[in-house]
Amino acid sequence: MKKTKNKGNIINGIIIAITVIILLCYMFFVDGIDNIIAVFQNAKLLWLVAGALCMVLYWAIEAAIVHCATKCFPQKLPYRQVFQTTMIGQFFNCVTPSATGGQPMQIYHMNKIGFGAGYATSSLLVRFIVYQLGLTVYSIVVLCFQYKEFASQIKGFKYLIIFGFILNTAVAIGLLLIGFTKNFAKKAMHGICRLLAKLHLLKNLEKKLEIVDREVDSFHDGFRIIRKNITRLCIMFIMTILQLSFFFFVPVTIAFSFGVPSIPIFTMMAAASCVQMASSFIPLPGAAGGAELSFFMLFGMFFPAAKLSSAVLVWRLFTFYFPILCGMFFSRNLFGKRKEILASTSQSIQD
Repeated sequence: MKKTKNKGNIINGIIIAITVIILLCYMFFVDGIDNIIAVFQNAKLLWLVAGALCMVLYWAIEAAIVHCATKCFPQKLPYRQVFQTTMIGQFFNCVTPSATGGQPMQIYHMNKIGFGAGYATSSLLVRFIVYQLGLTVYSIVVLCFQYKEFASQIKGFKYLIIFGFILNTAVAIGLLLIGFTKNFAKKAMHGICRLLAKLHLLKNLEKKLEIVDREVDSFHDGFRIIRKNITRLCIMFIMTILQLSFFFFVPVTIAFSFGVPSIPIFTMMAAASCVQMASSFIPLPGAAGGAELSFFMLFGMFFPAAKLSSAVLVWRLFTFYFPILCGMFFSRNLFGKRKEILASTSQSIQD
């Protein structure tokens, strides 16, 4: 099992490294090293700091939203511990395909510091529902106001965005169905599992069905508790919209830093939301390759050709490598001694 895990980590690392190498090669051979150096030499440092600050605020609000969800349960966690949980999630989301490793590691950490695994699972799944709803609503607004403009300027935009929008909306609807109609959700997921088994894409069908039933029951029970707190859910939704706005503002700070003239702030934030939609379900660590390509396609409308590759690099530094570095710091003691962590947490709660 350990060998399989290590092999998976190596493959993920190779994918990330290859993506970086391709991007750097493109910059050096297409844009030219002299031009790249000139772009960074003329960049305004204050706006780059603002971009980093947007990411920190994004994480801080994420922790506040999860903290808000945990307050629905009898056990309590201090915000400091929830923020560490958030950063652990950021790290494992970035280094695992389709961000599949973040939530399990967050549940593991929350359980280690004394928060029940069932409560942790429910809190994080409800937070995921709110995030998907927030992203879906954000996307609807963007498509209402910017679809024609983007579609007229970007070849293939229609297919790229509609695919991403349908996927995000389907996930949000699916999660709501699990929360409100447990039996229907079980039947639907059983049908999907059986179809995958017939196509020889799923092994050990009966075992997988048991896992599905257990996960649906766990999620439904937790969601039943939280959905009674409608006010809390509304607050979480509003905070998610604010959180996403900070994330989508990062490319704007890069444009200001690079001295891009006539920056249409709302349109650029709308483009950033489209990049998120299009790349969020690419089954590679950090949506490697897909995120960069989506950025190239959409932000070619705003950045001069000579600065576009540099903008992609800085954007990925902020939204991918920065979370990895910071998340690595918070994850360093993740697999430490359980007794020491519990003692520390108990003391912080008492204080």
